[in-house]
Amino acid sequence: MKQDQLFTIKPILVILNIQLIKWISDKLNFEFMDLDNFPSSLRFVLRDILEVGSSAPFRNYYQWVSTSVYEYAVKNNIKEIVELGAGGAPITRCLINKYPDWDVTFKISDLNPDISTFKSLEDSDKRVVAIYTPLDFTKKMNSFQNSLLVLSAAFHHVPEKNRRASLNGLKALSKHVMLFEPVCPQIASVLLNLGILITGVLTPLIRINSKSFFRSVVWCWLIPIASILLLWDGTVSALRCWSKQEWQFNEPEAEITESLFCAKILLKK
Repeated sequence: MKQDQLFTIKPILVILNIQLIKWISDKLNFEFMDLDNFPSSLRFVLRDILEVGSSAPFRNYYQWVSTSVYEYAVKNNIKEIVELGAGGAPITRCLINKYPDWDVTFKISDLNPDISTFKSLEDSDKRVVAIYTPLDFTKKMNSFQNSLLVLSAAFHHVPEKNRRASLNGLKALSKHVMLFEPVCPQIASVLLNLGILITGVLTPLIRINSKSFFRSVVWCWLIPIASILLLWDGTVSALRCWSKQEWQFNEPEAEITESLFCAKILLKK
């Protein structure tokens, strides 16, 4: 092959290689919990494993989030806490258990509401108000003005192209918005996800007295795919999360606290 032909072909190969990498990256940039046709019972088991792994004795993530929410709400005299993208509402559950005499209203919502879990929480505490219809916090909402909006392990699910609009919508709705992530875009968070393989096996035992016991037995033991799927989701979640520098670039007024494994963002108008 002539030298001038090589010079012509090499840039084309480089471009094709870049496009191939981009195509593979786009195709692999998904989480099973975000898929529309994903089985509901399996989706809820992934949430169960996530909750087990984020609670004592494995981690104190929910304790940390609930304490942060309580301290902020008390300081600003807020009487309504709204958990958006709540999943199984672990933050609300932690708050009602830690602060049984706190005179506030807790509202819980999700794009895919876990009806039985929501009803159980609502029945357990008169302060809890569950929203049983799907609620997408990335779309315009007409309620919750000036409530404390809490998003835990939720914002990284928003596609990159929609994040600015979503943040602006949340800030327009309320001046009190707190976002938390249990993972960060660091190798330590990716390695931490390996613990899912252990918590996945233990989840049915830990949830033995809950309504989710039988579904966790199915997907963790009988058809043991839940842990593998969540391991994928956890890794993608860590890579999707904004770093502290990205948060500072997109929300320069926000208060950002980042540790080795998690992050807290307090939005400011």
